[in-house]
Amino acid sequence: MFSAVQLARSASVRWVSSSSAVAAKLKMPKAPKAPKDEAATNAAAAAAAPETPDTQATTATNRAEASAATAAKNAAAPVTPATSTPAASTSAAAAASALGNVAAPPLKLLPPSSKIDPVALPEALRILRAFALAPQTIDCHVVVNMTDKTKKAGKLRDPIRGVAVLPHAYRPAKRVLVFAKEEKAAAAKQAGATYAGFKDLMEELTAGKLQYDVVLATPDVLKEIKSLGSVLRQNMPTVKKGTVSDDIASLVKAYSGGLAFKSDTGGAINIGVARTTHNDEEVRANLVAFLQELKSHGSVAKGPFFKQIGLSASRGPYLPLTPEDVKSLLA
Repeated sequence: MFSAVQLARSASVRWVSSSSAVAAKLKMPKAPKAPKDEAATNAAAAAAAPETPDTQATTATNRAEASAATAAKNAAAPVTPATSTPAASTSAAAAASALGNVAAPPLKLLPPSSKIDPVALPEALRILRAFALAPQTIDCHVVVNMTDKTKKAGKLRDPIRGVAVLPHAYRPAKRVLVFAKEEKAAAAKQAGATYAGFKDLMEELTAGKLQYDVVLATPDVLKEIKSLGSVLRQNMPTVKKGTVSDDIASLVKAYSGGLAFKSDTGGAINIGVARTTHNDEEVRANLVAFLQELKSHGSVAKGPFFKQIGLSASRGPYLPLTPEDVKSLLA
């Protein structure tokens, strides 16, 4: 077997040999030579020949004569002075005087960015209402300490979850679905649950006949409702989320009219607590209820639990609260 390179070489050799043979058979005439130019030949020979003292003197004389002739011609030619229009000269003079009289403006540097100064709670609410063109939600922004005394150094705690019952609700009550048996189902219904039951409720839920916002359950039915995971998805009741409890009546009251919150891994919690239509006392009461519930989760933190507390609205700025207001809210 021949390689591709060997085949290419043999093909090129055959092509060269065949082309040579064809040229020999046809006896193609050779191209005629160009006639020799005697003047060019003599000039090239003279340029290539070494210069003698006589030839050097002759060349210098010729160069001197050519330079003298060029100087005489330039001296005889009339000199034309440069002309300019009056308008052009006037505008140029005006521009020059303007540039000479007007100094360049000083360079202004932007001041360094600084943090927003803390604002008292009444003033913060007044500012947020001024920015609100329509009733808007007032959001509370909290950053808490996520360290945990019970864990190894450097290991943070799990996200904080909880439910705060606000004294002045700012949104409609949630639709609560409760999985419980007999007496506990009746207690959940009396506490304000939209749906409460067990087997019959599972069938209706699978058929897609129920509309709900929160799903709660008692510990004794968790194993049986695991089959509803594909239907409930993120609404599946779990102990970790705080949606499973033996005291189902209290849990229903908390979730139906309460405020569920959850922190991120950095300890930040952003959640609405009131509306701009609430007065200062109502907003303060809701803030106290939320912060007191959040404060109950800070017993395991190393150092101060609250790092930052502030307010904002949809179309308003973020306003941190003064230390005095924070202290009074947490008292």
